[in-house]
Amino acid sequence: MYLTRRAREMRRTGRALLVVALTAIAAIAGALVYMEPRESEKPLVVLYMKSDCSTCQNYAHYLGDHGFRVQLGSEAELRAVRERARLPRMFQAPQVAVVEDWLIVGPVPAADIHDLLNWRNRSHARGLVVPGMPRGAPGVNAAIPEPFTVYLIRGSGLVQPLKTYNHVHYWR
Repeated sequence: MYLTRRAREMRRTGRALLVVALTAIAAIAGALVYMEPRESEKPLVVLYMKSDCSTCQNYAHYLGDHGFRVQLGSEAELRAVRERARLPRMFQAPQVAVVEDWLIVGPVPAADIHDLLNWRNRSHARGLVVPGMPRGAPGVNAAIPEPFTVYLIRGSGLVQPLKTYNHVHYWR
């Protein structure tokens, strides 16, 4: 088959563009794989909860999907970890987690935990708490969510509001 000079040039150009496009796609895919943190580099969350708590299990999956390695602590140790938190009754929740010696009480959004881990001056804080299991909080499925507040637990035991969430399922 005879092709004109212009047709041969267009064919060569098309092949060259295809090679460039495939090379670019491979480079981008490689960069994305490289940028994804390896499992061993993700912060470890030890989650203490009752084994029959389905919202606690949902929260464990949520943390795993949002940049954490999740290890379930012994249910027998749950009470001791709660006592270590020394929180007033109104700030209690069904699950307590420990991340790099920080206490995470209740369904705290992963972004707030990551922020806590990145704080420069950590000496004034012991952790974060979301009291109870508010509808719509991470791991707590609800058709009608409710606003909830994340509180900062200070070293002195004082609990103060840090952030209030009024939006629906933004962390999924």
